[in-house]
Amino acid sequence: MSSQENKAIARQFCEETWGKGNLLAVDNLASRDFQVFYPILPKPLDCEGFKAWVADVHTGFPDLQFVIQDAIAEGEKVVIRWVAQGTHQGDIKLLNLSPTGRAVSYTGII
Repeated sequence: MSSQENKAIARQFCEETWGKGNLLAVDNLASRDFQVFYPILPKPLDCEGFKAWVADVHTGFPDLQFVIQDAIAEGEKVVIRWVAQGTHQGDIKLLNLSPTGRAVSYTGII
């Protein structure tokens, strides 16, 4: 695949999972050996763990807005810079966080 095709897949993956909460995108777009590492979580997540995490975050932030600010690709590598914002209205079970009612905004790189 070209770097542009890889970038399109990475963008679609992020928009579908984080942007829309579409967990089927993980099954359709991620490889079987997919792993993701988050510093706030105790261990890497596989596909099923990632789907649980996305669902948990969307439960905690039902008004979550996820915007890709930049997508850069070179060869097989893609980097996405994003910003997310929402109101903490529900439990985030994986972090044992009860709702605070606070609006938050955070950014990251995938």
